[in-house]
Amino acid sequence: SSSATMKQLASIIVVILSLICLANSQLVSNALGTNMVLQRAPQQAALWGWTPSAGQYVTVEFDGDNYTSPVSGSDQFWIVYLPATDASSDPYTIRVISQDSSQVQILDNILFGDVFICGGQSNMQFTVSQGYNATEEIELANNYPNIRVFTVGQGNISYDPLSSFASVEQTWSVANNVSIGGADWSYFSAVCWFYVKNLYDSEEIPIGAVSSNWGGTIIQAWSSPDALAACPGASASGEELSEMPRELIYDNGDVNPNQNSVLWNAMIVPLLPMRIRGAIWYQGEANIGQEIYACMFPAMIQDWRAHWGLKAEEFSFYFVQLAPYTEDASMPGLPDTRLNQQMTTELPYTGMATTIDLGDVGSPYGNIHPQDKQTVGYRLALIARQQLYGEDDLVISGPIPKEVKLHQTAPNVLVQITFQPETLASGLYLINNTCPDGVNISQCAWYEIESSDGVWHNATEVYVDESGKSLFLGVNVNNSLLAVFGVRYGYNEWPVATLYNSDSLAAPPFYSMILTNPDPIF
Repeated sequence: SSSATMKQLASIIVVILSLICLANSQLVSNALGTNMVLQRAPQQAALWGWTPSAGQYVTVEFDGDNYTSPVSGSDQFWIVYLPATDASSDPYTIRVISQDSSQVQILDNILFGDVFICGGQSNMQFTVSQGYNATEEIELANNYPNIRVFTVGQGNISYDPLSSFASVEQTWSVANNVSIGGADWSYFSAVCWFYVKNLYDSEEIPIGAVSSNWGGTIIQAWSSPDALAACPGASASGEELSEMPRELIYDNGDVNPNQNSVLWNAMIVPLLPMRIRGAIWYQGEANIGQEIYACMFPAMIQDWRAHWGLKAEEFSFYFVQLAPYTEDASMPGLPDTRLNQQMTTELPYTGMATTIDLGDVGSPYGNIHPQDKQTVGYRLALIARQQLYGEDDLVISGPIPKEVKLHQTAPNVLVQITFQPETLASGLYLINNTCPDGVNISQCAWYEIESSDGVWHNATEVYVDESGKSLFLGVNVNNSLLAVFGVRYGYNEWPVATLYNSDSLAAPPFYSMILTNPDPIF
């Protein structure tokens, strides 16, 4: 209704006006603060904020030296880049002083290390308190004082880019049982925590984690106008939103975050001056059924890098492939969304952690929210450890097909699938797994072979050869005239995960055409 629209518009205007006042009174941005981690060398960490009045400069005292900002303009914005500083768990104190000395802010207990942003929707918002072994995990956080965490506040959107956050849920905090053990859906993000915790265990350098996410949100809301322009038809129109499952649309009557760029403006833009090492991302449920996601997701990644002014190798982007879930009567677009996510790994310095073996039928938060976030964080960290930290021998993915060969034609079809060697570890192995109780068998999927009449046949023969490098699939299609077109694995809402490598990493779903003519098996 028009009254509801006016109410929404009024609330946004109030937020923007209050933020402008807030920005002008913030000597130092509210994205920064005592206890934070600043990005280590080779990048130069940035500090920024707003002077008390136009035409002033700001002095930053750091490590025995003074650094003066350029004179501020009419917006009173200042920024200082510190010298590139190596990772250090020895804390620094930084003083920021306005030119007229009317304002001084002390930033204490500052470490240098790597800083990551953790973004997405509810599976990234999902907190440590909600996951498995919550009590133990929260207590263990006391062992990680060199990890520092920050959570952006929700509830605010903006139609224009904001210079600082309208609200902060959790200011920069030393990791401990309090900062990691906040209330459900507040702080701290479980996937984010287990990612940085795993990195710290292996690298032992300070890590800063910025959690900025909002449940039930579409990728268009997190994308800048530039990213939207890269994908014609990407705008989040009312018609497209109406086709989304209702429980995935967040609209409390006052603020609807599922609009173009409104979360990019409110929850990402204020971070752009911050020097970071990369991001992790868990999102996509709210875009199921939208073909444009195949364009939007890689466009958003490239656009974030461009707006931060960082090259791909300077800004890693790792993401989670959507887990099994069946909460809606039918989600025919879910398998395609997973495949679109997989294709996004073609971008440099990206990586994907699959979760198709982590389905959680009995999750008290609905099976769209699996409780095992430890494994998710571990798998994301594997990618970073190999790509960013030089652990070259790590295998970072489950088996990914390299070639599909037809070895026997209809009616007794036999297909051989070989895999990318770097995804095999010591070889393939199969486990027994079934469609779980509580899931309709029509929503489960195993291995299927497509015949030329368009029918997909469940493979009745599945085995790994003696070398451990090839998977064979067989089926009788009852018609010797039929050709074989393709194979697929896990192509449904609930993939039944049975294929792993020897490092216990599950194969992501795949969908492949038959690439070669029949060959005899020797």
